[in-house]
Amino acid sequence: MISNPKITKKIKFLEERIKFYNLILKSIDKVIFRVDPKNGEILEVLGNTIKLFGVKKVEILKNKKWLIDKFCCFFVRALIQKEKEVISDYTDINGNVKKIRMGFYSIDGHFFIVCDDFTNLWRIQEEIEREKDFLNSIINSIPQGIVLLDPKNLKVLKYKTSIHTKAFCEALGVAEGVSLYDTLPQNMLNFIKHYVDEVWMAGGYKVIPFEINFENLNAHLQLTFVKTGKWGVIIVVNDLTELTELKKKYEYLSLHDPLTNLPNRRYIIEQLKQLIIQAKRHNRKVAVLFVDVDNFKYINDTYGHDVGDEFLKNISRCLIHSLRPGDLVGRMGGDEFIIVLDDVAKVEDIQMVCRRILENCKNFKYNDIKIVVTMSIGISVYPDDSENYEELIKFADIAMYNSKQKGKNTFEFYSKELAEKLKQRIEMINKIVDAIEKEKFVVFYQPILDISRIENFNQIKEEIINKDLVIGFEALVRWFEDGKLIPPLSFIPLAEENNLIFDIGKIVLRKSMNEMKNINKMLFVNTSAKEFEHPLYFDTLLKIVEETNFNPSKLNIEITESLIIRNIDYFVKMSSSLINRGIRICIDDFGSGYSSFSSLVQLPANMIKIDRSFVAKIEEDEKVRKIVKTMVDIAYILGFDVVAEGVETIEQLKILQELNCKYAQGFLFFKPMPLEELLIQLAPARN
Repeated sequence: MISNPKITKKIKFLEERIKFYNLILKSIDKVIFRVDPKNGEILEVLGNTIKLFGVKKVEILKNKKWLIDKFCCFFVRALIQKEKEVISDYTDINGNVKKIRMGFYSIDGHFFIVCDDFTNLWRIQEEIEREKDFLNSIINSIPQGIVLLDPKNLKVLKYKTSIHTKAFCEALGVAEGVSLYDTLPQNMLNFIKHYVDEVWMAGGYKVIPFEINFENLNAHLQLTFVKTGKWGVIIVVNDLTELTELKKKYEYLSLHDPLTNLPNRRYIIEQLKQLIIQAKRHNRKVAVLFVDVDNFKYINDTYGHDVGDEFLKNISRCLIHSLRPGDLVGRMGGDEFIIVLDDVAKVEDIQMVCRRILENCKNFKYNDIKIVVTMSIGISVYPDDSENYEELIKFADIAMYNSKQKGKNTFEFYSKELAEKLKQRIEMINKIVDAIEKEKFVVFYQPILDISRIENFNQIKEEIINKDLVIGFEALVRWFEDGKLIPPLSFIPLAEENNLIFDIGKIVLRKSMNEMKNINKMLFVNTSAKEFEHPLYFDTLLKIVEETNFNPSKLNIEITESLIIRNIDYFVKMSSSLINRGIRICIDDFGSGYSSFSSLVQLPANMIKIDRSFVAKIEEDEKVRKIVKTMVDIAYILGFDVVAEGVETIEQLKILQELNCKYAQGFLFFKPMPLEELLIQLAPARN
């Protein structure tokens, strides 16, 4: 408890002022905006906007983007960085600058921004902080222990202690009327006398750290020597033992990962810098290994974070045991680790360490859980790849990424070719994002035909037109950049890996439904596993059907067989929901996933598409013909329609007819093309 009346009075004064400022805060008018979180548009305004912003509410509502125009960066921080409150400068029409406080709240799907004038409070807070600083400086100067010494004989004239300083003061024999000459060990006495004499002669004060190791008593002290006029010298004693130990602990934690106790990125970088300096001096090589655990997210999601933590600890131990004496391993974060191999003689040494890592870490057991572990490792070498520590880490990361692309559970050395490939990949991802934002993707269509009615194989297209054999069109995404077609395989896998395929799928759905809604034919739309498994897919699809006024009974959603195999329960649930809404389900690439025919019995679907790999071999391979025949027969028994994909020759067409396959599509009939061009070719049938 502070007994100084001046300090007590000052504290009371500050408390009264804080109460006063709180009353001011409550009286300040506020303006509340309700906004659309998707685009930042203002939906509603409450409060006195003229008083706060100098702008009428009507004018604000006219410009739905008013908030974004005035407070763009803060608005983005709220939406993206999830900040709850920001303070922004605002200049009104009269040139007055205010501090506007903006609080961001999300309630039941609505997004609110509460604004008030924080200018006066801002100034008040600054004044309070200054007052607090002054008060803290006084409080912090109150000593934990005080010894007033006679500088001539070091006799203790006055002595005050606290709980913290009591133990070592008693151990040292400090007491009023007793000279330190009679109690202190010689080394401590020399230390104290030196600074007492210095301060007594020169004036002022000295702050000196001091460590006690005396009669099993260890303490870290801070001694402040102050001359007090004619009275003598005061020593203010602060016990910093706990603080010193805490500082050591924080220093350790700042350089180590708390979960695995491995060195962290900061520590590894500092060590790598030193190793590079030594390697340069002694003409040695240093290798940097970037290690990433494959599919760690699956482990966390499946077994929980507790198992995930134990898994990472186990990996850490395995890595340590796989290294040579003197090598370093640290955790970069998440499931990423970095290893530094010092004094590498040859490439084979690095390869041996990598193989040992992959072998030692391949099995994880925790209670009843057994997991096969694979890892991807990227390697860079000083000075071969770079002499800069940052580049070595970056290059090892690039090599690790390429090792994942090659199938995982392997290691890869960095090369300039790898870096170029990664650069091209990043550029392509950026182009995809731009194409999504600008909706550069277009839709081509390929007809699906009733081939059972084709009789004249020399005039197939004429029969298609005259007999109106087109039952529907498959929508296929295409992308033209600078007038050139970018092949789907160049961007679709990348879009799936980077969770962009859902946005591309929305563009294809909306464009194809708009273009096909007035054409009395079926629409077939491919849906990737990533799209179908997206939590918003179901609602988004139904919303687009409603917005485009498309007949859901004409819509066929094509799902690849591979999705069904890996997540059949989810497929059954989702497909059943879509079928209940009138939308048809088509199993695409059937046969490519090697699913059993018996699984068809439980699948809610309307149609299967026989994979083109079977159609391609149907002419020369009798076994393939029998497999296709079995597919067709079982599909019909279960009530599915059957479409053969990739028909390119008349002979394939004839065999499919013989096997009783009713529908087909392929280059033999039409290549994918824009709908307008396709309808021109089919115009006689339409007329």
